[in-house]
Amino acid sequence: MDVDLGDNSASVKRDDPGNYVIEEEEHPANESIDIGVECDEHGAAASLPSAEEVKATVGSTNRGTTYEIAGLTLKKWQWYAMGGVFALVIISGLAAGLSGGGSGGGSSSASSSSASNDPKYLGYAGVGDAERYRGVVDFLGDFVSTRSSLETLGTPQNLAANWMAGIDKDQFEIPYTSGTDENYYFIQRYVLVVFYYAMGGVNWQYSSRFLTSAQTCDWNRGFDLDNEEEYRFGVHCENREEISYLFMPGNGIRGSIPEEIGFLTKLTHISLFGNEIKGTLPDSMKELTSLDFLAMESNLISGEIPTWIGNLHRLKILALGDNYLTGELPASFNRLTNLVEVALDGNDLTGSVSVFEDLSKLRRLYLGENRFEGTLDNDFFAQSRVKELDLASNKFDGTIPTHFFNDGHLDLLDVHHNNLKGALPTLESTNLNLKFFSAYENQLTNADSIVDLMALEHLDLSANQITNQDLPDLGELTNLKYLFLSNNDWNTGVIPESYASLTNLEELSLQNTNRNGELPAFVPLLLTKLVLLDVGKNSLTGTLPNHFKQLTDLQFLLLNQNEFSGTIKKNFADLTSLRMFLADDNNLTGGAEHICASAKMGKLETFATDCPAKLDCDCCQQFCCSNKQNCYDTSDLVANFDLDWVQSVSVDSGYDRDEYVFSENLIFRPITEDKDRR
Repeated sequence: MDVDLGDNSASVKRDDPGNYVIEEEEHPANESIDIGVECDEHGAAASLPSAEEVKATVGSTNRGTTYEIAGLTLKKWQWYAMGGVFALVIISGLAAGLSGGGSGGGSSSASSSSASNDPKYLGYAGVGDAERYRGVVDFLGDFVSTRSSLETLGTPQNLAANWMAGIDKDQFEIPYTSGTDENYYFIQRYVLVVFYYAMGGVNWQYSSRFLTSAQTCDWNRGFDLDNEEEYRFGVHCENREEISYLFMPGNGIRGSIPEEIGFLTKLTHISLFGNEIKGTLPDSMKELTSLDFLAMESNLISGEIPTWIGNLHRLKILALGDNYLTGELPASFNRLTNLVEVALDGNDLTGSVSVFEDLSKLRRLYLGENRFEGTLDNDFFAQSRVKELDLASNKFDGTIPTHFFNDGHLDLLDVHHNNLKGALPTLESTNLNLKFFSAYENQLTNADSIVDLMALEHLDLSANQITNQDLPDLGELTNLKYLFLSNNDWNTGVIPESYASLTNLEELSLQNTNRNGELPAFVPLLLTKLVLLDVGKNSLTGTLPNHFKQLTDLQFLLLNQNEFSGTIKKNFADLTSLRMFLADDNNLTGGAEHICASAKMGKLETFATDCPAKLDCDCCQQFCCSNKQNCYDTSDLVANFDLDWVQSVSVDSGYDRDEYVFSENLIFRPITEDKDRR
């Protein structure tokens, strides 16, 4: 079979981080196979990403990632369902010729045409010396890959063998045993070529000089981060000979990891975060016992976490979140005594999490959005020194352990959307460490002790069963940026004057908290950093305070279902950042032309008032009638930790709160030291 070093049958272009457009061309009516790569001798197939571009590509944990395919926007699970289609695209478009074709590998022997039909040369693609190809296959078949995969035309292993034999300008001497250093260099180059073909390398965003004449350790591109440290995108060799880093996050890598990766036994660091890697983790990875950093979050990896994970005894960082992993955690996790950080959030894992309790070096543990279960009590993680603990959106019951508030280890605790009951623990002394506490959507009944968590920046107690309790006096918690107390049956009362000291607040939700009286003037005068103000579903009265123009960052203003009267002040026109304004089910009257005029110049997407309209409003997208309890969507508009928490029938208006899963640091933070981070 002849080799065509010309046209691709398809290409996948990436126009924005996370968006891909597949462009197909008509297949030629022959059986040619591509075994090169479209790049110059230095691998400059695409410009190098800036640090900001890499961070933007891989530093998000948004579960709503979408991909554009032939003009269609699909969710990640829909992309996964179409995996079979893309497999065909990857196979048909594996590569396009090296600049200069295959001339670097020497001319084909005169017998290449006949050799391609000789059973002795199964899988030979007709490029370079057939005898060299036979020698490459014999060695690799004995020590690395299966002979059938090498001799089946078009497999990643076959394409790699042909490339090594006929196109590679480096022309390693073919080894005959697997034990020497020289043989390891041959094998690691072959494994990377297999990885390239198996993972759709021709469509990677950055080729990083793969499949060029450069030495294997130079298959990378350098870039600098803000701290002026240089990183290599691609592979990196600590000693200029043996590959220690495989760093290609957010690069459009697609496919299943080949078994051959297990031969890269010198690897200490794998970052393949934010790609479309599918299938299970290959068993051969158990041989990568030098690994101390494994980050493969935000991919399409499925199956159970393998028992062999316990073999990787040097691991410090393990990030497999936002995949499709199932089953229970293997007991072998307790052998990973060097673990500092584990991110398994956003999977479908089940069972107990007790395997992590005795890992003395563990400091950050993210297990949210799974189906873990167990009872939280005063023995739960009692000996742990974890600083950041995410148990959100699971099936835990019980009460919040006393030591979570009193031991002083935790900086972050997220237990939202579980089945926790009872009162928050009583504090033995003021807690000066806990910065983030989210417990919304549980069955908590008392929050008196919250006033002693003096370091809090994020507090969310929304949607619990707190009753017969005054809204807490939080005036001394001056670090608060996010405060959510909505949808609890607090005692009736006004918005506390002490909240005037919370001048760092960016989000405040007091929706459905039995508030009455007027909206205090200190809200627009002093809380000038607000992005979200939600006081809907209360009994607030009086006119709207002046000075709203002070809130120049305000995007979401929810005043609906109160008893406000009077007009919407002219200074509301200065709220040019406003995206959503809900004013319905009040007694507001008069004109709203100034809001409409501002909307034309600003970002306003949803402006809701009553019908028949009490406000003269030409730009209102929603008119809410008294016989409708909710005219925006089918669920309550509640500020909580979820992304895109607010939805409108006519316009999707989502507010993306800053995430606490520090994905950027998972990738870029040096792993030789355990730095605290916020």
